[in-house]
Amino acid sequence: MLSKAFKALGSALTLWGALTMCGHAAELKVCAVPQLYLALEHLHGVLPHDFTARYDTPNALTERLMAAADTTSECDLLLSSDERLPITLIRAKKGLGSAMLPFTRAPLVLWSADPALFAGNPLGSKPTSDAPVDTTCAMPEDILAERPQHAPDPWDEPAPTTTKSPESMTQAEWDRYVNTILLSAAHSDTNEELYQALKQVKLSSLAYADAHLTPVGYAARQVMTDSRKIKALLPSKRYRYEHEYQIYEQVRSGAVQCGLVTKPLVVESAHPSTVRGSYLTIPRRVHADIQYYVLLMEQSKDKVEAQELMRSLRHDAKVQAILNHYGFAPLAPEEP
Repeated sequence: MLSKAFKALGSALTLWGALTMCGHAAELKVCAVPQLYLALEHLHGVLPHDFTARYDTPNALTERLMAAADTTSECDLLLSSDERLPITLIRAKKGLGSAMLPFTRAPLVLWSADPALFAGNPLGSKPTSDAPVDTTCAMPEDILAERPQHAPDPWDEPAPTTTKSPESMTQAEWDRYVNTILLSAAHSDTNEELYQALKQVKLSSLAYADAHLTPVGYAARQVMTDSRKIKALLPSKRYRYEHEYQIYEQVRSGAVQCGLVTKPLVVESAHPSTVRGSYLTIPRRVHADIQYYVLLMEQSKDKVEAQELMRSLRHDAKVQAILNHYGFAPLAPEEP
């Protein structure tokens, strides 16, 4: 009789434990770049598992995760604005190579704090309120303090030539040669839509990111080498910065008239479907996609839940709608 009672009690405890475990899903830890702040904070309760998010620049995330002996204290998932950070972690055996996937992209825009600059332009935005601009999160002071580099004119660079054979080049020489070829190859002179849009405005100064440091800079450089017709409409004063955060601050302060940045960086937190000032959307076809990647960390103890969250980021229509609301855009279908 007593034995049966103990068995019944044991079964009840086992069932209670199972129910408790099912009802208490682990809270995932997510490391993300600042551009995702607004969107990610509005995905609580939408994604299948709760999470806490930490935001930092790619360089800072790289340093912290590479230095961590056990990355479980840092994050289960990494959300990055380019592929270099997750690839670095995969090579260091801190991230799973089979679980690195793009989940959204950031449109490139030519943005100005002046609401009238692109207003009325079919590719631009309508003027919004004069409410103060909220950045996606506090920008690190050391980044904002860096001085701009006066950019050499990309069209004045000599045509790529080499007397070396590919076999005799170092890897660095080969990479530079290939990149120069790619950047100097004009897409066409038929991008009439962008050309006509730029003709409607008078540009006095322009800021853009370094092509060798970020996908934003690489995309901006492609736009600037797209067409000789477009070149003629760009201002003579051009300033190159390392990060788009610096471009944002310079344009917001009025030090530079406009800059090539990604749209999520300039959405208003109070009115996320708009931006303060005005902007011109750069057609997707004239530059490489600026994709955002999600990476599952090797040491995550909640891989099943993390993979479910990854799938939602990529495929859940409501999640994608929220991302779009905060300036991002779907990976597919391709746009003209």
